[in-house]
Amino acid sequence: ATTEGISAARNSLKAGQVDEAAARLAQLQLQSASFNAQQAKDYRQTLSEAYDRAIEAAQRGDPKAQAALQMLRAASPR
Repeated sequence: ATTEGISAARNSLKAGQVDEAAARLAQLQLQSASFNAQQAKDYRQTLSEAYDRAIEAAQRGDPKAQAALQMLRAASPR
């Protein structure tokens, strides 16, 4: 389920749905998904890319971007 969640988040990013990607990443973090080494790396890369895209969207005035940024902060590994 973890790999599918990361893939779904990546697909959302490709489709330009930063808020959807953020929600998926936050959900994985909330579920305390246990990542293997490769999944942890993929998660961090996807999170980083989503964060960059959310910041760009916020600068363009996208109203969903602020919510995405809040979810991504929640999704950051502790």
